[in-house]
Amino acid sequence: MKKGILLLIILTMAVVLTGCGGSEKGDSRFDYIIKELNTAVDESIERNGGVSIVTIEGRLEQNISSARIVACGDKEFTKDVELKETSYTRNLNGYDGSIGYSSTAMTDKANINYCLVYAINARGYLNVTVKYDKDNKPVFSIPVVLNG
Repeated sequence: MKKGILLLIILTMAVVLTGCGGSEKGDSRFDYIIKELNTAVDESIERNGGVSIVTIEGRLEQNISSARIVACGDKEFTKDVELKETSYTRNLNGYDGSIGYSSTAMTDKANINYCLVYAINARGYLNVTVKYDKDNKPVFSIPVVLNG
């Protein structure tokens, strides 16, 4: 009886600690980069009235960020992409989607759903999801490590 109760408690704790499925979170080690990207979006809107990859990069550079945007496109970036660039490019070997221009306004109509981000401190690459809120502002989330 005691073993059964102990097993039930352990299983309950495992479910509580790991969660019950639900939403994707990504790699929480890189939440600081997501915060930097979203802060850069807010600052770009405040100063420029809109958001593009160029204005986000400008804000990241001014704030001595630990991240750089390498490419943004319509499809997810995977481990099949050649991971060697550290600044924005429109040509990535292994990417089967369409990469936007760095000057493209980031709105839901621009078809920018993912960004490949280089984490300078970790020397790693992240596939970061881009969604748009009710005001059509890009929101970065769910960093997935591609090389690590």
